[in-house]
Amino acid sequence: MPILLRAQQLQGKRQFGDQPEEKVQPFDYAFESRRIYRLDGPDRGGKDLAWRLLTLLERPTAGELLVREAATSRLGDAALAELRNREVGYVFPTPYLLPGFTVVENVAMPLFKVLQVDPAEAKEITEELLGITGLSGVTEETPDGLTALQQQVAALARAVIHRPSLLGIESLGKSLAPRDALLFSEVCQRLVNHFGLTAVVTVAPGTETAWSSVILEVANGTVQEVVKAHPSQ
Repeated sequence: MPILLRAQQLQGKRQFGDQPEEKVQPFDYAFESRRIYRLDGPDRGGKDLAWRLLTLLERPTAGELLVREAATSRLGDAALAELRNREVGYVFPTPYLLPGFTVVENVAMPLFKVLQVDPAEAKEITEELLGITGLSGVTEETPDGLTALQQQVAALARAVIHRPSLLGIESLGKSLAPRDALLFSEVCQRLVNHFGLTAVVTVAPGTETAWSSVILEVANGTVQEVVKAHPSQ
């Protein structure tokens, strides 16, 4: 499968106040399309920092991260922000849907901001995606009329509507009931396969998911693959 994301001796560190420094030791790894990569590990062991490095939210202290084989470490702030907007879709525990807008309007926004698609085409693309994600019955609802699961799925649809290479999901299941988290993970798998995405995910403790992901254990700053997904995934 194509390699959409590649770490080459990638490393980083950060510190908040008087808390212990969080580190990611140098590591190499090739991330394939149509794969979900789950980062596991203890708090402050480097998992959260690794996720931020791999999703371009944190600059590395050394090493290189390649997106579609293009280096990113020397990009200026504006170029890096443009790359993030184009190539990465994010889903956070809080969906951040705009309250005054419908589901269609919320999900379609990256089509205007990133791809400059005209309104008629944007509506067609968005309605097709909402059908794939199971939201076709709530297209004209505003966020306050949605369930927690529907809000998260809408945020997921917004994250992939512009066809990025990478999907970054932080703390999957943190804001959802266990059954809803499982259903949400099923939609994630569907979209990863449908669009050929590479997904890098952290999962809230105790959350069950519907996919057999590649698991990368991050402990004491060391990143190590511990479980490989089945080739048919």
